[in-house]
Amino acid sequence: MSNQSPENPSNQPQEGANQPASNYPSNQPYGQAPQQNSPYGQYPDQGGYGYQAPVQEKKGLAITALVLGIVALVLGVIPGIGFLSFILGPLAIIFGIIALVKKQKKGLSITGIVLGALGVIAAIVITAIIAIFFTQAVGEHTVQYKVTSEGPAAVMYFDGVQPVEEQIDGDWDEEVSFTGLPFGAVTVTSENGTVTCEIIMDGESVATKSGSGQVECASGDEFVQ
Repeated sequence: MSNQSPENPSNQPQEGANQPASNYPSNQPYGQAPQQNSPYGQYPDQGGYGYQAPVQEKKGLAITALVLGIVALVLGVIPGIGFLSFILGPLAIIFGIIALVKKQKKGLSITGIVLGALGVIAAIVITAIIAIFFTQAVGEHTVQYKVTSEGPAAVMYFDGVQPVEEQIDGDWDEEVSFTGLPFGAVTVTSENGTVTCEIIMDGESVATKSGSGQVECASGDEFVQ
């Protein structure tokens, strides 16, 4: 019986039979995949994922300048504590300038500088108004008390420091001088007839009253004029 195959009638060995595959060269290191040429070319080395986190702009000094400027402006318009703006305002300006030099948030830096300057200006204006007010109000004052009475009476008056009480038999007057607010007060108590009290502040009559029993005169009008 013939061993010829229909596909190989001559019974010749087929080309490439019992030969190592040419696609896998024998000198390829073990465990390393063979290099293949891609028809689409090779991608350049990406160096990892190639992602870089965005650099955040520093703004700490700018925010500090803004906060100090706001506080300086608010305190600058409040009497009594406005003097704090003379400290916080310049600090806001200094921090704002440093922030601009370091190229931090420009808008915040400029706003802090402006608010700091406004805080100082507001403190100066309020302080000047208060100083003028107290200069006019507080000072050396002369108060003259006058009392007319038809009989004995008790008189109590303010001498610029404390109340003073005296007993009188008829008409009475007293002059006191003190440094402070322009305030005067006198109270007359009598059981006989009509009594009258008058207060003359720095040469000007500022309060007068008449009645029976107990009469009170007080003046602080110059304090608000």
